Amino acid sequence: MLDENTVAKKIIDTLGRLQEAGGFSEAYLRESSCPVAELQEFDSQLWVLAMTLIADELDIEISDSENIFVSSDGGNLDIATIARNVLSKAGAKK
Repeated sequence: MLDENTVAKKIIDTLGRLQEAGGFSEAYLRESSCPVAELQEFDSQLWVLAMTLIADELDIEISDSENIFVSSDGGNLDIATIARNVLSKAGAKK
């Protein structure tokens, strides 16, 4: 069963792999990290790829039409908040 910690770890692992594969500097992410602000070259193309990989890792659906990394008012989200939002959208219980 998915919980916030599991989802957060998958997000951190996935983002770390993307940074490595892209040849970017190593990212030291934790639940309080904000991917949009802290990751090198983390733009709309990488957001979509990251969301697809995270959805695959968690075996859930994440719509391509939304950006899980920013709030509805455009603010950058931290990984703990992203994990909570992903769980909520997936209908999983904490």
